[in-house]
Amino acid sequence: MTTKVAMSQEITRIVINAQAGTALSVGSQRLHDMLDGLPAGHFEYRIVEPDNLTDELSNAFGHPEIGAVVVGGGDGTISQAAGLAVEHGKTLGVLPLGTMNLFARAIGMPLDIEEAISALLAAQHAHVDVGTVNGTIFLNHVSVGLHPRFVAIRDKLPRSGRVSKIFAGIKAFAKLLGRAKPLRLQLQGDFPSFQNDAVLAMIFVNPVSDELGKMPINPDQNAGKLALYMSDAEHALDVISMTASAALGYWNSSPHMERWVSKQITVQATSSLHVSVDGELTRVTGPVSCAIAPLALRVLKPA
Repeated sequence: MTTKVAMSQEITRIVINAQAGTALSVGSQRLHDMLDGLPAGHFEYRIVEPDNLTDELSNAFGHPEIGAVVVGGGDGTISQAAGLAVEHGKTLGVLPLGTMNLFARAIGMPLDIEEAISALLAAQHAHVDVGTVNGTIFLNHVSVGLHPRFVAIRDKLPRSGRVSKIFAGIKAFAKLLGRAKPLRLQLQGDFPSFQNDAVLAMIFVNPVSDELGKMPINPDQNAGKLALYMSDAEHALDVISMTASAALGYWNSSPHMERWVSKQITVQATSSLHVSVDGELTRVTGPVSCAIAPLALRVLKPA
């Protein structure tokens, strides 16, 4: 653990996952040099190993003299931190050190780490929507079907940095082709309840945009709605087509994707479900109940 301490009434603490992909590629010394350039009277930082990350985040958000916690890591780490920020009424800042960095993109943080650190100096407070899944905060999406299976395969492959994670993702996707098995899902929300055989169901915090090359992020973070995207693409060519459309940024216009918008959405299957919550895997027995929590999270956004 490395610490830079600031002495002030209310401080901003930066907590960085030492094993995050970008942190490893930037290198320890350069990361220290960039963080040491922040004003010592307002910022402090700690670089911690993954085994200590949960305790470090809990301590930071629970500290009475810390007004904001800036978290450096991937989407799963940021999602965990968001739950603590809402619980303790603290402000969350983000340094994009993961592979996708979906939430960092959504709030407009620069993806270059040096630029992101500089952006903290002029960042402004803003409130954004979050989702809850069975009571747990999520920032981007909850998924069942193909996506959790993809994550499970990818996470078993060697990954030591951003590039290796991308190649692991390609290998995982190749293994999935031809193995898409539809799930019999029961869907409920602000729409007539229905059943559907789907290979993929993803619930986003607010509808994602259709724009070439864009990641699946919500352009309006205060829309106050969940968006359900569901696909029945079972055959390999259809899965490739659906994935290509999503990768190119066309979620809403894909011929293999349907969309519903609602303030609450419940997904249930006849058996327990593997679920991905902001890229982190879990298994749920019973309903997967999602709801929008409008303006529940206070964040630091670039000016």
